[in-house]
Amino acid sequence: KDHISHISSKLSKSIGIIGRVGKLILHETRVNLYNSLLLPYFAYCHVTWGVAGPSFLKRLIVLQKKAVRAINLAPFRAHTHELFLDDQILPVQSMNQYYSSIFLFKCIHEKCPIMLLSEFQLHLARHPLPITRNQTLTNMITPRFRTTFGQRSLKYSLSKLFNNFIVPLDLHKVSLYTLYYT
Repeated sequence: KDHISHISSKLSKSIGIIGRVGKLILHETRVNLYNSLLLPYFAYCHVTWGVAGPSFLKRLIVLQKKAVRAINLAPFRAHTHELFLDDQILPVQSMNQYYSSIFLFKCIHEKCPIMLLSEFQLHLARHPLPITRNQTLTNMITPRFRTTFGQRSLKYSLSKLFNNFIVPLDLHKVSLYTLYYT
């Protein structure tokens, strides 16, 4: 909560800068201002705070929509879905999956701290419809939590993301470059 409120105050100042100079500069320059002033605050440590509750993230979502409207010189109540697509900006909700996927990729290839590697246990599980006789897939053990607070933990959310999205990829043949830029 404290980190998100700190980020929100920094983002508000940067959005104000984009809003003030918006009519004086080109659209591409406004997008570059977003990428240099706002995106680092959204991206920094997003794997950790991106799993916060919706009530905490709402403030950041509203600020990001305000920034996209300022970039496009759109009215106050304009819909932002098309604006996000046109400017190729990831919404806060999608950033969590993106940065978490990159973090998991680094953990799988042992490019993250050793103390984090021990938190995520991999095990082999038989595929429900095997193409070959002994085909196996790697799954991550998902801890069980009774409360939604526990389900927002990093260990739970990353294991669910791994089992739902990353397993279909052959991670041993994919490089980090292709994960970033495809």
